[in-house]
Amino acid sequence: MSSGQDFWQLLALRQTLTAPLVWLGWFSAVQYGNTVRAQEDYAFKQATSRAFRGYRDHMQHMSTFDAPEAGTALKLLAVKTIEILAQEPLRIYEKTAKDASPAHSILDAIRSRSGDSKA
Repeated sequence: MSSGQDFWQLLALRQTLTAPLVWLGWFSAVQYGNTVRAQEDYAFKQATSRAFRGYRDHMQHMSTFDAPEAGTALKLLAVKTIEILAQEPLRIYEKTAKDASPAHSILDAIRSRSGDSKA
């Protein structure tokens, strides 16, 4: 029986040493994902602003023609570009704010399977 107790004590010791490392790895992965999403969001906004400049120049050239749609298109382009650039960058963090450890993900998966959607 002594070897059985030694086994459980060794398992408990290893678990107390590895659990913080697992949590640290999980937390780092979540933070890396957030960083990548923020970089992608800013890259998209940068590409949108560059495209807007090109389209704006083209629309201004089109407005020299006698076509009423040209001025309207420039206004619509400006409105859509402003909507895209005005989006708050922190919106990408809303989904993973509660996902700080593997236990949260496991509990959410269990709740979704059992049909209990209470948080």
